[in-house]
Amino acid sequence: MTIPTERVFAEESYWRRLADERGSPLIVTGSVKLVLAPPAIVQRGLRTSYVPTAGRVRDVDARIVTIDGRTGRVIRATRLPGRVRYGVGRFSSGLSLFSS
Repeated sequence: MTIPTERVFAEESYWRRLADERGSPLIVTGSVKLVLAPPAIVQRGLRTSYVPTAGRVRDVDARIVTIDGRTGRVIRATRLPGRVRYGVGRFSSGLSLFSS
């Protein structure tokens, strides 16, 4: 399910309706904004190359939100760490860091 904006977390009637439709009293949702740094640019004479082996930095604005489906109120909102550096050979892309 895609959440159009973070303002939807404050819409209690939306979350009550969603919990009723799914028969669930607890909703765990959140938001993730992921930005991958571009590869390093190396210039040697007239030749320019892009070197992905320098590693990437992912900037993340992520939070996990727990909502009480009966009331539609946010119980807790937790922000995740914002910046992690990792080597290129370890993960195929930044998105693979969020899969289990």
